[in-house]
Amino acid sequence: MSHRFDALPSGCYSVDMFGFPLTTSAGIVALVSASICWAFTRRAFHEIKLPMGSWGIVSAVTAAGLTAGLTFAMLQAGCQDTPDVIPQPFWRDARVIYQSLLIVLLVAATATDLESFYITDSVTVPGMILGLLGATVAGDLQIIHVWIDWNQEIPQLAGPYRPEWMAVHPHLHGFAWSAAGLVAGGGLTWGVRKISSGLLGQETMGLGDVWLMGMVGSFLGWQPTVIAFMIAPLCALSVGLLARLLGNKNYVPYGPYLSLASIIVIFTWRWIWMLEFGLSKGASANDRVSTFALRRLFGDWLSLAAIGTITVFGLVILLGLSRLYQLIPVKRSDHSKSSDPLVETTPSDQTTPQEDE
Repeated sequence: MSHRFDALPSGCYSVDMFGFPLTTSAGIVALVSASICWAFTRRAFHEIKLPMGSWGIVSAVTAAGLTAGLTFAMLQAGCQDTPDVIPQPFWRDARVIYQSLLIVLLVAATATDLESFYITDSVTVPGMILGLLGATVAGDLQIIHVWIDWNQEIPQLAGPYRPEWMAVHPHLHGFAWSAAGLVAGGGLTWGVRKISSGLLGQETMGLGDVWLMGMVGSFLGWQPTVIAFMIAPLCALSVGLLARLLGNKNYVPYGPYLSLASIIVIFTWRWIWMLEFGLSKGASANDRVSTFALRRLFGDWLSLAAIGTITVFGLVILLGLSRLYQLIPVKRSDHSKSSDPLVETTPSDQTTPQEDE
């Protein structure tokens, strides 16, 4: 069945949140997010048996700033508004809270990863459960459906193809897109971890990164998670180049780059998903041969295979660069361990230090 998706009308949503002014709502979201992030960070540092130090304040302030910004970005700038997903106003507001929770968890995971090179299960496992549970119970928190084919769109006549059961069974669809994201995020990261282990003789990512991307997938779905995974190496290379230019050779684990890429996708999803440009001069937007549209790649199995090939190719480049980075001397504290190729030692898992004792 093909559903018609019209462009979003101007002002289709009021600029408030659950009836409260946007500024007030952003402040409340920020304060609650800061408190929750502080609690998760404290629990994570307790799990790895290290003092939290200033990380509690840093994490809380970071989470507050990001979630307040997300409130404005989603409700005022429409950073996630696409013509194929138009939730009811209540669930659009609820999505702000839902994704603010993901940002809180990403910030908490980044804190322990930067300090000790561990992403704790006390952050990612509850995150996966909350992501899957929230999506299933609500049934309308997705930023993209579990399956939608823009290749079947006929401009001015019919929209992209979306299976009818998604509209008939919204809670089942909520479970489906969240579970698919969890499996895609965790499975893709686990596969890269195993491949790199075979090629390099050591793991480029730890098990904590696998759970981290599984958590991201449970909140965002499989398409945004795959895109975030592909953006992460660009984040790593950009930060790495900046560090070299500044003469700073301090090691940064890969988990923060995965978190950064996920946050970038959250704030820019509308423009990522609707990205479209001509491949030749004078190309028509309706011509699928001369016009590239990212969303069409995710509705065709051959295109998905091409995405997989590109991902593997990018992985090969990243692995090659990681060999060069291994030559950089790194100062590390005695308690720090890593699961990234940029250092010489690698733990078997990236969960808790007790496993290596």
